[in-house]
Amino acid sequence: MVVVVTGDLTEDGLLSEFQTVAKNLKKLKADKVIYISGNHDYRSTGYLLFRNFFSFSQITEVGNIVVIVVSSARPDRDDGEVDHRQNLWL
Repeated sequence: MVVVVTGDLTEDGLLSEFQTVAKNLKKLKADKVIYISGNHDYRSTGYLLFRNFFSFSQITEVGNIVVIVVSSARPDRDDGEVDHRQNLWL
């Protein structure tokens, strides 16, 4: 079983929020968990903290499925966009 966590794990990107959610997500009984940050996870210094708590890869292969991640999150903004650089990479 694969679980894809699609972001907004925190409200304000605070250390205490990351600590709580990391503790709770460790309870998942999955073969593979793919973590993707959301715009709320990028608030404050959350964009730095996210990678400390969750393994992140832009490309993950699971059997014959490939999960490719691009991020629209921007620090301290409620909106986001996939930028030109990411579009070229994709």
